[in-house]
Amino acid sequence: MQSVSCFNETKWRGAMPELSVDFGLFIAYLIPGFIASLGISFVLAPVANLLSASARGEDLAGSIFGSVCLIVVVGMTISIWRAGLIDSSFTVDIPVFCDVRQDPQACGIHRADPVYSSLASKDRLEAYLVAEKNDKRPYQFYGNTLIAVVIFTAGWLLSDHGRQVSMRNRIAALALALLLVVTLYSAARLSHYRYTVSVLQFNALKGPAP
Repeated sequence: MQSVSCFNETKWRGAMPELSVDFGLFIAYLIPGFIASLGISFVLAPVANLLSASARGEDLAGSIFGSVCLIVVVGMTISIWRAGLIDSSFTVDIPVFCDVRQDPQACGIHRADPVYSSLASKDRLEAYLVAEKNDKRPYQFYGNTLIAVVIFTAGWLLSDHGRQVSMRNRIAALALALLLVVTLYSAARLSHYRYTVSVLQFNALKGPAP
């Protein structure tokens, strides 16, 4: 009887799809979406009420579900803006800093999509997934967070609290935001360069893997 039960359990496990969460996607989209949502809450009362209700535990299931949906939508929207604005800037050389030998990431490089036929073998596919995890997800995170920081800063400056602080504090906040933007853009550009080079190397592989 026990063997039959184990057989049925194994059978159902094989028939049911395995649910998994890509932690890289979680980092790349949800965290920037949360930061940007906070910035939006400074100027839009409905967003502020939703996030505050979730934080206070009021209507716990509904408020958390609404907050998560909002954060996901905002994060995905930011990713679209990042692909159109920031990623496209990677094709342009940065004057003065562009040096193919010392700082190749400062030189323009066009996006490269993987040729999946070159990833047919298990070893090559695993190597590509490592490159995606180590470089693609980080540059998505850096770029998305850059836009989220801009939204957060703009929302805070336009809020009642932001308008009430002294000019000195507002300038300090802008300087900090600018530092974060420059840092995140530099990191995004470097990770994008590394990922693109990895894809180009995979695409250059010929024939079946040994």
